[in-house]
Amino acid sequence: MINQNTRFALMEPPGVLSKFAPQHSHAPPLGLAYIAEKLIVEGYEFDVIDSLGEGIDHYDSTDNPRVLYRGLSIDQILARIPKNCELLMISAMFTMAWNHTKRIIQEVKKAYPNIKILLGGETATSLHELIFEICPEVDFICLGEGDEFVSDFLRVFFYGGDFDSVDGLVFRKNGQIVKTKRRERISDMNSIPWPKWEKFPLENYLSHSVTSGVGSGRIMPIIGSRGCPYKCTFCTAYNMWDVNYYNFPIQRMMEQIQYYKDKYRIEALEFHDLTLFVNKKFAVEFCKGLIDYKINLPWNITVGTRAECVDEEVVDLLIRSGCNYFTFAPESGSKKTLEYIQKKVDIDKYLKSIQIVAKKGVTSKINIIIGFPDEERKEIYTTLLFIIKCAYYGVEDISMTVYFLSPGSKLFNEFIEENNIKMDEEFFETYFIKEFVKLKKSCSRHVGRKELIFYRTLGNLLFYSIGYLFHPMRILRLIKGYFKKTHTSKLEKFLLKHGQYSRNRFLIK
Repeated sequence: MINQNTRFALMEPPGVLSKFAPQHSHAPPLGLAYIAEKLIVEGYEFDVIDSLGEGIDHYDSTDNPRVLYRGLSIDQILARIPKNCELLMISAMFTMAWNHTKRIIQEVKKAYPNIKILLGGETATSLHELIFEICPEVDFICLGEGDEFVSDFLRVFFYGGDFDSVDGLVFRKNGQIVKTKRRERISDMNSIPWPKWEKFPLENYLSHSVTSGVGSGRIMPIIGSRGCPYKCTFCTAYNMWDVNYYNFPIQRMMEQIQYYKDKYRIEALEFHDLTLFVNKKFAVEFCKGLIDYKINLPWNITVGTRAECVDEEVVDLLIRSGCNYFTFAPESGSKKTLEYIQKKVDIDKYLKSIQIVAKKGVTSKINIIIGFPDEERKEIYTTLLFIIKCAYYGVEDISMTVYFLSPGSKLFNEFIEENNIKMDEEFFETYFIKEFVKLKKSCSRHVGRKELIFYRTLGNLLFYSIGYLFHPMRILRLIKGYFKKTHTSKLEKFLLKHGQYSRNRFLIK
């Protein structure tokens, strides 16, 4: 219900997906939920417009007919804005969604010209200069972590003061764009209130099993850390979080999970960390915490994590604590490519960890990227061989993608400069919306678009055919899952739910 007396609101835009995507990965807005809880603790009255959660079953076309949005329509969003609203704080996390988010912002300004717009999130942080240029309707942008930022910003916005005093802010002042100094990361993780989801339609997500992973049932998203201590050249994490990496205290996490069990009747946990495990000490303490506190819930790592700390002791604890899906993120099987992208991993140790996890019976996935700007065919062939080894050892899933520009990353900045690409309105259409639907061009200096698509297709076929050939019991599990409507891997989810995902979307013209 809308509280018409509130003076500001938080908004999660609709999810965006290709009309032809076999699956889509949406999840409850965890980042926005942290911000909301911080504001509740500080006593603010505000409204939340969760466009995805409130319109979970609604799909329609964006301005690009090949790209859909999932969630509330623009008219429905406008109707949800409180009449007294002076400030709308919008999450801009995913670059693929920017064109539709921008359209929403423009319509908001038309309907409510006096509302100020504040953006936050990875896309807003990475592309703040461009956003101010192509979207004059945006008034403020938060750079990086937002928990403490919102307190300082709202104090100035509502009670007066100078925006120059708010660290981590970009804003318009006398026709000029002003950027304050970058805000220091929060190091005291106990000081961050964990989300209680009071203002979000969480039941819609849980009852529809909306998840970015492979599980089913009432799955709760959660994080055990913030940041990443590495600076991979293809990744935007450094731009958003810098290299400071902090874990939440174990006891606090267990209390949070128990609260979710009691209040929301959750059936599983899905960790959305950039990298949950960086060292063995935390991995052991984390698993023992789940065991000692008798959490008794299946859990999975859906985004990816490091493998250096994964040995037999850790894997045994993973199993005892309920881990049923583990995502490795080597990105490449070529040592030369790993050095080029500054992915500091030992591929031989990675393979040992992968073997241990598979041998112990934990379903696992590998994330692979090919087609980096300086990557040659030989390195791609080496990665294909690595994929074959992983399939043979027992890894069940693969996410194999062709390298795609990630705003704010080192490779992104170098590519834009070297190719003299003008970052304007057309840039988003060409490099993000069109690329999102179908790979139109290659970022590689050595391998063309069609060839990269061939290698990606070949890699997937090799991986799954070898996996089922050497692990035929998966076929029986797939058949059993079809009748029980359950799935334990990405491939099974695709095979069992593809019709469900596609049915409504292909009716949209």
